[in-house]
Amino acid sequence: MKILLSWLLDYIDCSLTDINIHNIIHLFNIRTAEIESYERISLPITSWYAGQARAIIDGKVDFWCPERDELITLAARKDIIIEKWYLVVLENGCWRWLLLSDLDKDREGIMPAVHVEKKDQKGTWRIGLLEVDYVFDVDNKSINHRPDLWGHYGIAREIAAFLNKPLRPLDSFLHHHPIVSYQQISGNYLKEGISVEIQNQTGCSRFAAVKCKQSKYQDCSVQMAIRLALVGAKPMNAIVDLTNYVMFDIGHPMHVFDAAAFSDNSMIVREAFKGESLQLLDEQDVKLESVDIVIADKSHAVSLAGIMGGASSGYHEKTEHIILEAAGFNPAMIRKTAQRLKLRSEASMRFEKDLDPMQNIVAIQRFLYLAKLLGVLSVDTEFPIVSVGKTFEQKTCKFSHHFIQVRLGMNIESEFILKSLKKLGFHTLYDKETHEYQVTIPTYRATKDINIAEDIIEEIIRSFGFENIVPQMPVRAMVPFELDRVFNLRKIKEHLAHGMHMHELREYMMYDASFITKLTVDLVPAVHVKSPLSENWTMLVTSLIPHLVKAVVYNNVEHDHLRFFEFNRIWSKDTESFLEHKVLSGIMYDKKSLDFYNCKSELATLFDMLGISVTYKKSSKVTYPWYDTHQSAELVYQGKVIGTAGMVSYAWMHKVVDGHAFIFEIDGEFLENLKAPLMKFKSWSKYQDVSYDISLFVPFVVTSDTLSTAIKSAHQNIIDVHVVDFFEKQEWPNHRAVTVRYTMSNLERTMTKSDLDQIVVSVGNALKEYNVEIR
Repeated sequence: MKILLSWLLDYIDCSLTDINIHNIIHLFNIRTAEIESYERISLPITSWYAGQARAIIDGKVDFWCPERDELITLAARKDIIIEKWYLVVLENGCWRWLLLSDLDKDREGIMPAVHVEKKDQKGTWRIGLLEVDYVFDVDNKSINHRPDLWGHYGIAREIAAFLNKPLRPLDSFLHHHPIVSYQQISGNYLKEGISVEIQNQTGCSRFAAVKCKQSKYQDCSVQMAIRLALVGAKPMNAIVDLTNYVMFDIGHPMHVFDAAAFSDNSMIVREAFKGESLQLLDEQDVKLESVDIVIADKSHAVSLAGIMGGASSGYHEKTEHIILEAAGFNPAMIRKTAQRLKLRSEASMRFEKDLDPMQNIVAIQRFLYLAKLLGVLSVDTEFPIVSVGKTFEQKTCKFSHHFIQVRLGMNIESEFILKSLKKLGFHTLYDKETHEYQVTIPTYRATKDINIAEDIIEEIIRSFGFENIVPQMPVRAMVPFELDRVFNLRKIKEHLAHGMHMHELREYMMYDASFITKLTVDLVPAVHVKSPLSENWTMLVTSLIPHLVKAVVYNNVEHDHLRFFEFNRIWSKDTESFLEHKVLSGIMYDKKSLDFYNCKSELATLFDMLGISVTYKKSSKVTYPWYDTHQSAELVYQGKVIGTAGMVSYAWMHKVVDGHAFIFEIDGEFLENLKAPLMKFKSWSKYQDVSYDISLFVPFVVTSDTLSTAIKSAHQNIIDVHVVDFFEKQEWPNHRAVTVRYTMSNLERTMTKSDLDQIVVSVGNALKEYNVEIR
């Protein structure tokens, strides 16, 4: 998008000589958006002349130049109209027409007819034109989020703030015409010149129009035509140029209609009818879809809203009355229509950015102000501006000064904050007691740019200047943390892989529905996924055992012995929420036979490696159907159940594979966070150990672990206790015979018979508590 510096200075209280062009570009680049390039424009206006076409003779144009009092002969051109005024160039002693490429090298064509007042025909029409100017090329992509920057006034607001120069209020450049407002449909056109109805409020939020009597048709204003050409627009005539000028000026597109195109004086904003055709201003015929928005009368479409007007409603020299229109259209709908029809225009590009919805009235008022200066319209018409659509209120945002300090990591004075926000158009109230700000966000920044407090803080720091922030290396407090979880998991996996010869699995976190249907598993507690990746993966796992069984099924054809483990997450339902757990699961499989006690002793090596003593307790309830109820138990550590282990039910296993399996599931969080007791070195006694075997008649309720603990705690010189054998008879319904061997040692001397007898008495006393009979 091209921006003309002299145009910007219309709104900034300074002159071209007061500013440093390189400073402007630098500040704009680092604080607002990217200026891709800029060009210094030298206009040889002293060699430009205005004159009148008098006649066309033999393919040549007789051209009268009053400033030189000379009749000039020029090459003919197709658009020449006798008695109209044009601009010509005297170059190296030769005359030629002024070309648009003299102003913009990318533009082709000849400058159209211009309007020159009689008093200015001797050359005073040049007053106000600058011989030196600058054109900035702002990167469109860098201002997609800033609809307010798609016009000269928005750019001027930014530059004035950075340069600390006064910005002239836009209100002083508007003609304050009477306005009548309606929600969806306007009143009688006899009072208001035209009636307006918005049938599709999704596609059009606001629509404003005014009917004006044309005072006279007028060719291009010289100064306006030159400005438009310098920013890449093609001058046409005074009225059409005014619509383009307003668009490049404040960033809001508008359109002028020939009022005769609306025979019933009704303007309707609606969806296009599917297949409806419309001839555009460029004489292209387009077929419309129902997703397109059009401006129509009661019978047919007149204009493709937000993109291009229709040929039948275009302004021309014979137009008697005009209708000015400015609206707010849905950006997504405009973009889709423009892309489908390949009709992206300057207007559609701006509407795609979600313009200020309240600026459509401003656009008409700006047009009327300029039209009054040029004398092309009778703006004091009896018809008011008809505004239809909802009113958008300004948003407010509250935050504290402390909030700013925390977000920026530095302190900025409140006085600077208030001044900076004011320059950018924000109205701010500051409470000195609570140190809180209340910021009112103008509508031209609220559509897609400023929504939360952090957005306003960005405006503050932009005004302060990113370049003024003192660079600091980030500070990271290095706090030591425990690696027990990492090392525990590493030790466990290494032991399972190398000590127990198991292979690790890593399955999906969802049940394989095609496999799980083969098993008798109650999946009611499972957590169902709302948007599953496929029909086969719909439930989060509640156990890892099905994963392990599936691995056995897929690999048992080639292997008689298989061992797998998996450390992963499972999920379960609580009354009001979902719970996530970590578990370690394993399976030992053999096609022919498998002994429960051998598997149990192998699993015990894992607990020995971790330095914990785990006991087996008969399970009070069967959680899953795969356990053999007679050969399964809960794993208990210090009175807390940490998992389960046991043989797989052969009947359940036989559904998918033949063979035998031992499985275990252990609380993964417990294993990761386990802090094993600190192992301390104890020196061996250099004196001989003594072992005693003791035969006991023990009630069933007393476990071997209880016996061992009681005996070992009976005397400090007992260093080891283990069960040697046990025996049961039908005649002993509540008791069993157990043989226990305990070993005694003394670090200081050889124990005497008296010492040993004393220990034996202590053991007997310790066992009395459990109703144990020593045989």
